Amino acid sequence: MSLRSLKFTEGSWVLNETHFSDLNLLVGLSGVGKTRVLRAIEILRDIGLGRELHLDNISWEIVFNIDDHIYKWTGVRNASWIFLEEYISIDDKLVIERDHNKQIFYFNNKSLPKLKWTESSVTLLSGEDEIMQLQNTLHSIISEPIFSPLLWLVNTNTKLNPEANSLDELQSNHKSSLIEKGFALQNIFHSHFEEIKQSFIEIFPFVNDLRIEEISSPHKPEPMLTILIKDKANKNKWIDGFSISSGMLRTLKLLLELALAPKGTIFLIDEFENSLGINCLPQVADMIEDRQGEIQFILTSHHPYVINNIPWSSWKVVTRQGNT
Repeated sequence: MSLRSLKFTEGSWVLNETHFSDLNLLVGLSGVGKTRVLRAIEILRDIGLGRELHLDNISWEIVFNIDDHIYKWTGVRNASWIFLEEYISIDDKLVIERDHNKQIFYFNNKSLPKLKWTESSVTLLSGEDEIMQLQNTLHSIISEPIFSPLLWLVNTNTKLNPEANSLDELQSNHKSSLIEKGFALQNIFHSHFEEIKQSFIEIFPFVNDLRIEEISSPHKPEPMLTILIKDKANKNKWIDGFSISSGMLRTLKLLLELALAPKGTIFLIDEFENSLGINCLPQVADMIEDRQGEIQFILTSHHPYVINNIPWSSWKVVTRQGNT
């Protein structure tokens, strides 16, 4: 799965048709709209997954390669959340045709009963095999927010240690949180977790050990997971997530995300160097290179190390004229 191209308009802001490859580094002056390109992809992901978004009028055309089939999804949605137009084609065959003004909604040339105009057809018809493939692709888009939760509350009906017979099965588990999957990696696929731990220790040489541990609290009946590190100065004392720096936590999150993202993931990282010191960049960049071809990366950065270590053929130079 990969994102092939995108055209997007929100209010007066326009993104011209942009094509993407396996590795994409958006470069350009501050303020030209690099972050908004990522935001446009996130908006379409969230719309297709049925998440509520308060937006201006938007229109789009997004194209994916899904198992060697070309999916094109186009649409227009107004500020009142009404989908005025929506079309989905697979290999140039029109599968969904939807027009609010004409009050028509066709799926494979068959008219559908009146359905909610405030929901995308990707959500409404997610049970249909062709549309399920598109929605699964939208699920595969991971954006990389700042890593803020230091303790993770886990629902009581969720297993803290997801069952998995293979690493691929664990990577493909969409129901468990990242830290739950990291906990399973530590307990089931120990050698893979050790690789992450060693990369982390190489980045932060004062760290002696790292683990993810289940803890309990008298104030919360649900089980919780936390990240623990041990530094060389205090070999017998574990330091919990509340005392770990944001840069260390974000680095660990990136390492876990990169190791646990299933093949076909579309990974968005805004300002790759944020909260990462220069000592962190080589190892994380190496992991990105290792998974190139399995994961599609769309990154933004201002940092010379990142820019100079990604081939110029993978750059997307973003410029701006007015709102375009």
